[in-house]
Amino acid sequence: MNRSSIDAFRTIGIAGIVLLILSCCGINHTNFGQTPAPAAPPQTGHHQSPEEAPLRLKVDVALTIIYATVTNPSGWVDTSLTKNDFELKEDDQKQQVAFFSRESELPLRIALLVDSSLSTARDLKFESEAAMRFFQSVLRPQDAGAIFDFSYDVDQLTGYTNDIGRLSHAVKGIIPGSSTSLFDAIYLASDTLKARKQKKVMVIVSDGADTTSHMEFQDALKAAHEAQCIIYSIVIVPIKNDAGRATGGEHALITFSEETGGKAFFPSSIGELDSIYSKISNELRTQYTIGYYSTVQSPSDEFRKISLTPINPKLKVRTRRGYFPLPK
Repeated sequence: MNRSSIDAFRTIGIAGIVLLILSCCGINHTNFGQTPAPAAPPQTGHHQSPEEAPLRLKVDVALTIIYATVTNPSGWVDTSLTKNDFELKEDDQKQQVAFFSRESELPLRIALLVDSSLSTARDLKFESEAAMRFFQSVLRPQDAGAIFDFSYDVDQLTGYTNDIGRLSHAVKGIIPGSSTSLFDAIYLASDTLKARKQKKVMVIVSDGADTTSHMEFQDALKAAHEAQCIIYSIVIVPIKNDAGRATGGEHALITFSEETGGKAFFPSSIGELDSIYSKISNELRTQYTIGYYSTVQSPSDEFRKISLTPINPKLKVRTRRGYFPLPK
């Protein structure tokens, strides 16, 4: 997408598109199959509690959905928790969990953003090959991915598809550009995810050095919150231990990930990309899905902060830090 496209999105994108799916997180008339914790084998005749039993939900727009990753002190994902193991708050007001699932089969929509600016051009071939291996391993029939290439302009190279051949052809066609429009890329990719009715993920491969974006950092962050996508950043550092290193851009990528419940990775070499993509794939399959009906009374256009705290203080939780509610 070129500069005129960005100007158009800035004028109508937030006002016209954003309010469609916020609180329902893009799911409607969806069947949720309960996935038991790996350590708990099935028992004949065991009476399941409501939170353990398979659920069929008709979700309305008032239900707020969040995805949470829980890790123990060793860094391993903990999938053995129940809804009673968390305290949930919105704007410091305690909320009651209405839906809780350890669901691993939710369809995914993954936007992969590849920085093709000159600062990362040296490793572009290896980054692209690793990205394709990621798509080959993570995409199931119900999933779809799209590829975005950004330097000065932002180009969506494919629509959302699980056609590996089409994705591979697009990746191989990426050529190095000049400057970097990271914030524009996040803004525009978020717009393509807003109306999707699946679990939405954005993976960014970049050094974070934004030099030519029309959008500001806050514009991109708001768009990501409105799209309710989880952002994973793979921070490529072409200049190590040098005054020219884009530490400000690295911090921006960390913030995007932390705000949306994702994670930022810093590979020490390009050879670590496959391992990082594997971690992202595994995490997406082990997250908790939590839904609640907000009791907070505040203006509909104000950002609402979400706090999800484990009862066990030794555990760590990552989830999105808030959302913009739908107008009443």
